[in-house]
Amino acid sequence: MKLKSSTNYYRIVISTALPMVLASLLHVSLQFANTYFMGHDPFPSIYIFSLFLPFSFLLISFTECVSISNQVIVAKKTGEQSLEETPAIALNMMAVGLILTGITALLVFLTGNRLSMFFEVPPQHQTQFIHFSVGMILATAFLIPARVLNGSLRGLGRVGISFVIAAINTLIYFVLLYIFCTLWGWGLDGLIYATIIDGVLFTLSALFVLNRLGHFSFNRQLFAWRHETLLFLGIVGIPIMLSYLLIFGSTFFFNQIVSDFGTAAISGFGIAYRLQTFVILPAIAFGSAIAILMNHRLGAEEPKEAFLICRSGLITVFGVYLSLGFIIYFFRSPLIALFTNDALVIEEGVKFLNSVALTYSWMGVLLSLLVLMEETGDGARAFVLNLTYFVLIVVVGWVLTHRLGDIVWLYRTYAAFNCLGIGVIYRETMRLRRKYNNAGA
Repeated sequence: MKLKSSTNYYRIVISTALPMVLASLLHVSLQFANTYFMGHDPFPSIYIFSLFLPFSFLLISFTECVSISNQVIVAKKTGEQSLEETPAIALNMMAVGLILTGITALLVFLTGNRLSMFFEVPPQHQTQFIHFSVGMILATAFLIPARVLNGSLRGLGRVGISFVIAAINTLIYFVLLYIFCTLWGWGLDGLIYATIIDGVLFTLSALFVLNRLGHFSFNRQLFAWRHETLLFLGIVGIPIMLSYLLIFGSTFFFNQIVSDFGTAAISGFGIAYRLQTFVILPAIAFGSAIAILMNHRLGAEEPKEAFLICRSGLITVFGVYLSLGFIIYFFRSPLIALFTNDALVIEEGVKFLNSVALTYSWMGVLLSLLVLMEETGDGARAFVLNLTYFVLIVVVGWVLTHRLGDIVWLYRTYAAFNCLGIGVIYRETMRLRRKYNNAGA
């Protein structure tokens, strides 16, 4: 399909991104639900859950690595009209994700005591922290096949179907959480069991739809290893995983910095940062949607149109996040209060949003830009930019916080580097324009 006007570019970006953004909001709603139930559970549930925050990003790095790699393969093969090997590649991706998750669970189990000391966990809560962390990591393994299969649907252009599947399974997860955590009082264990059951149901439903579409039939060739698996993991998956690992690393050290200010600070920061996932994940979904459209155009040898899609998409993201930042800022106190009744925890969470919320317009655009770079062959460059961003926040934030004795300086540092991202956005957009315009010359 040849697009003719800038209006068409905006329309096709929004129509493609909307189901993916809604699906990402469903994923965010899972985090909100977890936070809500733990915030209203007796102490120390919200504290333990907040300590697990870095590891949640570590697990996302694994799932996104394999699911986005699979999505990009399917999208490119769709443009080339050559989908024969994609089911086997999807199975390969699942195996890689499960291996990474299993290794992580073992490492956390073996280093649990050292992790407890690093985060200054009170002795009476250390065993619960280790058991929950290992259990939640293993439970997430049940979600990896579902994420990979949903990536196949998105790559095929079936983003609407993928959203419906995600929506149904999200509702099931809410019901399971209510039963396990509220009615039966299982607390943190309820999160683990709900995740396992949801992962199994999600996988079966996605598999059923792909099979009905004729894309995933069971045969001997399905279980063969495909060399393209490692190729696309290297080009797409590893850079994406490294970017999420940077978020893991930064939140890992953020938690350590915040832990000096007590359990209420950790709990408040955990709630506010999970609220920030409302910003992070939709921006990533926008970037991924833009990349799918760009890859379709690149596969059809139309690089100039690929850049026009990129430009229109980033302008759309800015408009969305400018509004979102103001909304979160003006409603910051009631938003934090939704997840806990503890006044001290609310106060600590509001501190974070006071500093950061108004910078979300630039943060959203920067995240979308980095994601589309990762998924269109500029993964190494995106990783270097991400690394610089997070290292500077951690180092400068740590120095200022410890010298001035106030956690708010970490949050102000975060906001300052979000604003400095304006320069990165301009420079990289101009570079992409030259790259794709020259390719089409």
